[in-house]
Amino acid sequence: MKRTALDNPKIDALCHALNVQRWGAIGILESLWHFTAKHAVQGDIGRWSDRDLARFVGWTRGDSRLIAGLLATKWLDSDPIHRLLVHDWAEHCDQSVRKTLVNRGLAFAVPNTPFRNGSGTLPSSRIEKNGLPCLAEAEAEPVPSLAEAEPSTGPRPAQPPAAPVSASGLPPLVSDSDSKRPAAPPAPPAPAAGLVSHMPSTADGIARVLQVQAGYRPPVDRVQKAADRTTWRKIGQAVMAGFLGPPIDAYPAAKFQAAECMHADNRTAQFVAWAKRRMAENGHEWTDIPQHQTQEAAL
Repeated sequence: MKRTALDNPKIDALCHALNVQRWGAIGILESLWHFTAKHAVQGDIGRWSDRDLARFVGWTRGDSRLIAGLLATKWLDSDPIHRLLVHDWAEHCDQSVRKTLVNRGLAFAVPNTPFRNGSGTLPSSRIEKNGLPCLAEAEAEPVPSLAEAEPSTGPRPAQPPAAPVSASGLPPLVSDSDSKRPAAPPAPPAPAAGLVSHMPSTADGIARVLQVQAGYRPPVDRVQKAADRTTWRKIGQAVMAGFLGPPIDAYPAAKFQAAECMHADNRTAQFVAWAKRRMAENGHEWTDIPQHQTQEAAL
């Protein structure tokens, strides 16, 4: 609950309407807002029946009396489409509600008979609140015609020269000046098709996951440790490049096989043997893995 709500005179009015103590009115409102945040995040609480709302807040003295009291004291708004709306929900809800709406691509619900200002248009605060649109549309502002937008007198501003047009009627793809410029560096290769969202984006990342699955522990010998690091990194690169099959299939298969190698005497050698067999089944060899792509940071 907003701290300012505790001093709102409408709480006293709700106490009088429902014949409850102040702490009871505050509890009803707090429960109602928690219910809205969880089950009617847009503020359209009217999707639930009066009985459901009364049961949630613990009210046992007549469902209609509770709703009538909340409407009379302006804690709820009546609406011809949504039935009931939490009054000014877009202004008083917490940040978690706004984040939920953004994540779900939803908007605040507002009364379908909103107030209007003196000009007959909706105030901007009713159209967008806290960066989120509301479910009410403002009247479209008149768009000036071209005759009104352009000056009636005076010289027209100079227009920029038109782009050269080829015989086909289309502008040339490359101009003479562009042909003299040095060629742009080639774009990096696109990731292999079928990458799953949970797969690491680098060969080192895949290697780390596979090492953990296999229970790999680096040897004490520095030479052997460096050799193992290069081997695991090459396996990660082979998975990314699709040498073991489509990455969406090869990555989980590699994780499963790494776990199978956990109890082997030489986990690295056993896993490499499996990787080579899998590469051969897909028409690749161990030497096909580009060496320059394995020169990455140490694991």
